[in-house]
Amino acid sequence: MNRYLTSSLTAFLMAFVLQPHKANAQETSSAKTPAPPVTYFLSNPYDSAHHKMTLSIPADYFIDGAPPTSGSTVPAFLLNVSWPSWIGDPDGNDRGALRILAGSIQPNDSDNSVNHDYFMGAVTVKSWEIPKDRKPMPPQFIPVQKNPLPTPTGHGIQEVIRDKAVDIYLNEDLYVLMDANNIPIVWLACNKDGVVPQCEENFTFHRLQTTISYPRSRVGSWFEIMTDVKQKILTFIKQP
Repeated sequence: MNRYLTSSLTAFLMAFVLQPHKANAQETSSAKTPAPPVTYFLSNPYDSAHHKMTLSIPADYFIDGAPPTSGSTVPAFLLNVSWPSWIGDPDGNDRGALRILAGSIQPNDSDNSVNHDYFMGAVTVKSWEIPKDRKPMPPQFIPVQKNPLPTPTGHGIQEVIRDKAVDIYLNEDLYVLMDANNIPIVWLACNKDGVVPQCEENFTFHRLQTTISYPRSRVGSWFEIMTDVKQKILTFIKQP
């Protein structure tokens, strides 16, 4: 799996993106001028010498108020912002903020191939994970089911039923939006329980493998969040 961010950045993601942040402050829509941007380079960790992308991101968007050094090269960025105001929340005071992790894919990969392979890796059972006397169940795509917790709806999104032998996302409800060629556009993994259940949105866009995390209470806005984040990322990119 070294083609994807999930290998080298999983610990980074789990430590910061999946945990709810401190305090109970509410998201605010009040105007605020972003901090001056930090301009630096993003490069795939397995191809650090080539295919750099130039980014310019307001310094206070970065989680923990720790932007990269101007002019440096890093494999990914992790932001913490109130939404939809896009006010930087580096101290994590907005419990409903978005945490956005993104990193560049390898030059030989495409957005579609990463979307497909990463999603199928999460929903398909491996042959060695099941008894030899039974066949694995392929993932099933069904209408979103009733749930005591909030669910994503609209735009053709479906719920995913997996073989019980799949050993990742064991405590999550999974959802996916497919395109006309059955390639995932975006897929979501939402906690089934917890003090503040979280959702992840996963997609690859403009050669950036991206995960957005937020409280499950906000999953009704999943499509608007994805669309807005994609538009904002385009404003960060200064060089393809």
